Amino acid sequence: MERVIVHGKQKGNPVALGEVLVQLGTMENPPKQFMAGADAIAAVKPVLEGRLAEIVSYKVLSEEATGSFG
Repeated sequence: MERVIVHGKQKGNPVALGEVLVQLGTMENPPKQFMAGADAIAAVKPVLEGRLAEIVSYKVLSEEATGSFG
């Protein structure tokens, strides 16, 4: 992932972000992970899709390890 230099002139609306964070803080069931902004979603989505694809590709092998532990 590319390193971002913070200089106070980033795109986005800090007021809107603050409002969203307040909403998250008052939710009964907030998300376990939250990406703030379209750029964050764009950066994280391909990584998560890759992980899911790997899990699916090894599904049969994983299921072979299913056992009874009772």
